[in-house]
Amino acid sequence: MKYLIKRPMKALWRWTHPVRRPITRKVEAMISRACLVQLSTHPTMVSPVGEETALLMDHMIRELIRLQTRVDKLQGTIEDLSANSSTFDLTVVHERDGDERVARSAAG
Repeated sequence: MKYLIKRPMKALWRWTHPVRRPITRKVEAMISRACLVQLSTHPTMVSPVGEETALLMDHMIRELIRLQTRVDKLQGTIEDLSANSSTFDLTVVHERDGDERVARSAAG
């Protein structure tokens, strides 16, 4: 039964080949033009991942700047306290020659 339907359909398909070829070419050309028009309307396509990454990097930079500012303020406060303190011997060691001073204050 399948053979009786399949054989005439194959013959019909082969006979329509000269008609199908120009139609398929026109359809493919229309599709390619539509794709080109769609791409030309969006000249700079940015992926959402790129936008999210840029946003995340901006946030991280702002957070690093905020933290660096707080560290600088804390360091300034420590230096002020160590300079103003006469009863406590608080020193912030910045150089190697300060090691001798710390060793002398610990021994004395």
